[in-house]
Amino acid sequence: LTNSSIDSRMSIAARRRRLAAVRGEDLIFSGITAHVAIPSNKQGQFTRLIVAGGGTTLERITDENIEDITHVLTESRYLPSIQGKLSSLSNMGIPVVQPIYLSDYLTNEKYPQVDNYLVEEYKAFWEKKKRSRVTTDTPTNPLKKNRN
Repeated sequence: LTNSSIDSRMSIAARRRRLAAVRGEDLIFSGITAHVAIPSNKQGQFTRLIVAGGGTTLERITDENIEDITHVLTESRYLPSIQGKLSSLSNMGIPVVQPIYLSDYLTNEKYPQVDNYLVEEYKAFWEKKKRSRVTTDTPTNPLKKNRN
């Protein structure tokens, strides 16, 4: 097996997770509450993976449960199913990522950056909200700049 082959990455990930279990660490997807926004006939594999890894999934995004969601998994072609929620999701800092994020989350040594997995049509929402969340320690008021 080569180090970059998928079989190698899966073997290494499995070993890492077995060792983590022996050390009493949480399951890989503990703390993740995801909405899988793809057709129901394709959801099963992703839902089973998340649940087996200690996460949870929600069938729908509602006003009552949106605060519980940590990730939304979808592809560009299925985005219309959640189109009306994109602004709310970005305002709450909830990433809308491609399903490959799960594989990389599982197999990479370091957790992947969600920015690299965002669904293309969601990036504008995410970036706009991200900029509004960024703070600076450089004062913008001229009077504050001159204080020592």
